[in-house]
This record gives sequence, C-alpha cells and structure tokens, in this order.
Amino acid sequence: MSLGNILNIKNFSQVVSDISRPYLFLVRIPFLDSDEVVTCFARSASLPSYKIAKVDVAFQTQKLQFASTAEFEHTWTVNFLADSGHALRNKLIGWMSRAYDPSILRNGAPNEYKVDNVQIHQLDRTSNTVVAYQFVGLWPEEVGQIEVAHTNVDPEMFDVNFSYDYWTMGGGSGINLNIGSFFVGIDLSTGNGGSIGGNISVGGVINGIAGVLGVQF
Repeated sequence: MSLGNILNIKNFSQVVSDISRPYLFLVRIPFLDSDEVVTCFARSASLPSYKIAKVDVAFQTQKLQFASTAEFEHTWTVNFLADSGHALRNKLIGWMSRAYDPSILRNGAPNEYKVDNVQIHQLDRTSNTVVAYQFVGLWPEEVGQIEVAHTNVDPEMFDVNFSYDYWTMGGGSGINLNIGSFFVGIDLSTGNGGSIGGNISVGGVINGIAGVLGVQF
C-alpha cells in the first residue's frame, strides 16, 4: 500500500479495525475472591513493562551496545475500591502477616506468602483474553492508607503495591505468540485463552494479626 493510500481515512479504518481499550481488563487473585469480584473492586492496574539492560563493550575507539540481563520493575500497583466491610483490604493485610507478623515478631518462609498465579488480562470487546501476564513470586508489600474526612463524599480507595520476582506472558485463543522458550522469565508458548498455570492453594491457620482480624484463607 502506498503512502497516499495509507493517508486515506477509509483505508485507515480498514487497517485499524479496532483498538485496545484500557478499561477492558481482568485481575485474577484467585484465593481472595472470584475474578469478577476482584476485577470490580480493582479500579486500575498496569500491564508490566519489560527491559533488557545493556553493557558497553569497547572496540578500539568505539563503544558497542550489547544486551545484558532482563530487568523487571518488581513492583505492581493495583488501586482498589474499598467495600463497606473492608473485607478485601483485611484479606490483603492478613496475607501480609504471612510475610511478617509484628504481633509475634515472625517472618514467614517465602513459600508461605509468595504465590505464582496472580494474573492481569487484557480483554477485547467480547471479553476474550488478548494477552495475559502472570506474576511469579508475588506478595503484597504495602497496603496503602485510606483518607477519611467529614467533607469527603468520594468512594474510599486504597493502593496495594505487590512485589514480584518476574512475570510470564501468554496469548489468547487464536493468538500465536510462540517464539521459543529461550528465556525463563517469559513464556510465550501458551496460546490457551489466557489460562496460565494451575491453582495454588493458600491455606492453613494464620496466627497473630490475621487471627485477630478474622481473615479466612
């Protein structure tokens, strides 16, 4: 197609038949509640960035740029709407007590608080998954404050900063993202409708803070 044809608005509308919309997303935190509930209370999030670090390699008088290692942000932030009973927020705080419970001065083992099945999906207009990112080694590092005031009539919201090790990526049905498995951090070979991995059961008795809150996992 020539440049003149590209600049034709009719041809543009045929080539760009649809665009991705930021409000069509799904957040999956399976053991907190159903995907529908979590997504309804998750007001905003982000699809993670990816970067490859570079190193300078000198050759005579020139510096060449070579690829180094992968760099992940290691922090994923979700803004949540607070329900009237603060059930979701209390569950997140209970989850944090598995990492460290100040009431008993105890750090949990990584396998007690880190999970591998939290996902964010980009959806299309028919609610199909276009691409899904699954976080590995994720846990809530910070549950943010909630501002209260007699003059404030806005809904209560709070941010949660999740820490993670790395993420993997999979495509929706009909999307072929298989470019090999050369890198452990990115698995582009799923192509299974965005359903990545299995289920992780976070169970057991939680002492200290979670017990006082009455948080059930």
